[in-house]
Amino acid sequence: MDLIRELTIKYDSGKEAGIAIGQEQGRQEGAEQKAIEDAKSLLIEGDSPEKIARCIKLPIEKVLELKSQLEAEKK
Repeated sequence: MDLIRELTIKYDSGKEAGIAIGQEQGRQEGAEQKAIEDAKSLLIEGDSPEKIARCIKLPIEKVLELKSQLEAEKK
């Protein structure tokens, strides 16, 4: 009986750890998506990619990629 209880406890704590990891990944993905949306909005408003990268803390390469995407969408 002790073995079953021990395995159940290990399963439950592993399950909780997995849920916590998934929640953290979801938060990170949500924050990244928000930063991308904000960067796009600022690019549309005419702010410089350098300023956007600095303020939003996105890599300049990502901001330049977003700028290219927006320019391609205009065409």
